Amino acid sequence: LIFPANALDLQGKGLEFRPGYTLSRVDRPLGPDGAAIALGDDDSREVPLPFAFPFFGKTYDKAFVNSDGNLTFEAPDSASTSRTLARLISGPPRVAPLLADLDPSQGGRVSTSSRPDGFSVKWTDVPQFDVPDKNTFELTLFPDGRISFSYAFVFSFAGPPT
Repeated sequence: LIFPANALDLQGKGLEFRPGYTLSRVDRPLGPDGAAIALGDDDSREVPLPFAFPFFGKTYDKAFVNSDGNLTFEAPDSASTSRTLARLISGPPRVAPLLADLDPSQGGRVSTSSRPDGFSVKWTDVPQFDVPDKNTFELTLFPDGRISFSYAFVFSFAGPPT
């Protein structure tokens, strides 16, 4: 069997959003793991940002790292409800390189790295809830409002996300 290449395959690739939010596909390797954050299933931790990050007309000096592959501002997201488009766009302001039912308590690692020119959150080999997969990806915020996503491997859903 021959299958055509998947144009949306981001393994080993990245996406960069610039203020105004234009999107570019970029070759951006994942950075090294940073300081580990202890996260359970459907869990969040508040983290300080090393700079004021501008996002849709507001600036933020802290964020919430959520176990389910996203970062929120103003409030954590530890709900166990379905990971849907409605959840993605409602609630607190959110940046989501992957919005899935990830469970760091079952393996892998979530870590952060802070430096004056960027703040990164990396999910390394984190499985989905009750799925023995490993998902590795990274989110980086920049002081000028850019956002980048980098992907090593992300599981392809065999069914609808929960």
